[in-house]
Amino acid sequence: MPDAQAPLNKASVILINGTSCSGKSSTAKFLRHNLDGEYHHIAWDDYVERVKQDSKITDEEKKDLFQLFLKQTCEKLDAGENLILDVVCVPTNTLQTLLDTYAPYNLYTVYIEAPPHILRERELPRQNRTNGQAEEQYNQIHNEENHPPYDIVFDSYDFSTREIGTAIIRDLTSRLQAQANLGSSRTNPKP
Repeated sequence: MPDAQAPLNKASVILINGTSCSGKSSTAKFLRHNLDGEYHHIAWDDYVERVKQDSKITDEEKKDLFQLFLKQTCEKLDAGENLILDVVCVPTNTLQTLLDTYAPYNLYTVYIEAPPHILRERELPRQNRTNGQAEEQYNQIHNEENHPPYDIVFDSYDFSTREIGTAIIRDLTSRLQAQANLGSSRTNPKP
């Protein structure tokens, strides 16, 4: 597989949005294990739990976890770490804030969804989910207007995690290669 490291030493961030139980975390784990180069997976839910237990983070910082998340992920990206971020962006302005924040990096956006009846089926056996949460998020996301476009969209009912992950890797690798080629043509113009 071609190296999906960011061209021009710019860190990459793969932003995966979707409802609870849509397949974001499974896809993120597949990507982390199958992308060339090192990518770190940060799931919003896990991040919140970790921060709440971190005694080095002040109570003031904990009040606005979203801003702290943005600050800490940008610090990682600035240090050259490639990230896979697994989030639920409701409402749309949350997604727009993420897009604006990560615009200076190699940003690749993914939306993963599933039909409400499938979300309900997936949610029932999971002890760490509130029944109805995924469907509520689905309705909120689909009732929002002006959603920014994604680089790639999948329905995890129609495609397996492997199929989704493989398609993302293929598309991301192609985009990064095109960026690298564009960058090299700018630094080595033809006479």
